Amino acid sequence: MAGLRGNTHGIGSDIVGYLKAMGLHFQINIVVTGGYRHGRRCVMHLRQLSGCCGLVLALLLLAMQAAVASGLDVPVLSYFQKDAAGYRWMFWQTDQAQPVTFLSASSQPGQIFWDAGHDYVYYIVNGAVYRARISVRPAQAERLTTAPAGAGEIRVLWRDRISGQLRVAAMQAAGERGVTTMARGQPFICTLLEFDDFKGKWRVVARRATTELADDTPGVAVMNDLRREYGVSNQRLFERFSCAGVGCRNDLSEQMLARVAAVTGHTYSDDDLSMWKVGAHRTVLFGVTEGDQPHMTPPVLVVQPDQQSITALPVADRRQLGMAARQSLLLIADERTGAHPQVVDLQTGAVQFSADGWGAVWIP
Repeated sequence: MAGLRGNTHGIGSDIVGYLKAMGLHFQINIVVTGGYRHGRRCVMHLRQLSGCCGLVLALLLLAMQAAVASGLDVPVLSYFQKDAAGYRWMFWQTDQAQPVTFLSASSQPGQIFWDAGHDYVYYIVNGAVYRARISVRPAQAERLTTAPAGAGEIRVLWRDRISGQLRVAAMQAAGERGVTTMARGQPFICTLLEFDDFKGKWRVVARRATTELADDTPGVAVMNDLRREYGVSNQRLFERFSCAGVGCRNDLSEQMLARVAAVTGHTYSDDDLSMWKVGAHRTVLFGVTEGDQPHMTPPVLVVQPDQQSITALPVADRRQLGMAARQSLLLIADERTGAHPQVVDLQTGAVQFSADGWGAVWIP
């Protein structure tokens, strides 16, 4: 029978409808054994396409690829929760009513790195390095190796853009002897190691003196010239989540400040608020406070394209916050931890999703 059958859960109703129409048009039977829709990718496992010649198959896949690429890029939110059994890594996306559990672990997954090919996410749990396919939920985690020992606390994990191998940067406190201390902070040794797939062991790439535990200290940044990430780490995403990522201290016009005062009932100066251009049309306004660096704070307001309509978002209970936009959606969470995420529709100001969790980022 021509059409589509099998396990289409998670692929997306638009693609399911498209495949049904293609099956009927070409009089073929498409059997799907599994798959997943993620961003501009649609991953599917096809068991058979009965009555389908090679040309029709090629046309089908090319047409579907074009439909997905030109269609909706579905944003996916990643965050963590804890229950009696341990930790749950959660995914939520806008075309699904409820979040799903990506994987469960007895300890908090750390040093998370999203592969540039969008196929895998790498992470460390209980001293072991794992990877899991983002497109499979719940994930079938694959243990790759034991994290290197003896170099200190692993701060960052990534896959190198040149060698294709896994690398880590570890920090270990150093004694005063034999270490050239810098002006600020406490002395540390930063060690960069790479995992050799062929030999099955870690090797030291570089070892450098650094400092941390004070403001404006380099920490693992002393390895930035060797940190050639084929993808992006959660650490980098959190850096973009802050004032450093979106930019603070932009001047607002007197007219805009007057409109904000009318909406909020408070008078602000241009030193109190900053603005962030989201896409080509919308502007997000937010409070700014100074400490060791600028921090985003309430209020948060969305200025619509007409530059007249201003919507105040429900963030009054937060202190310092972080923000990241994806399409017409704005993620708001606590600045340093990504805790208590809210997803707001920039067009309406309505909260689309909220969770009691932490570590929230948009999957790149």
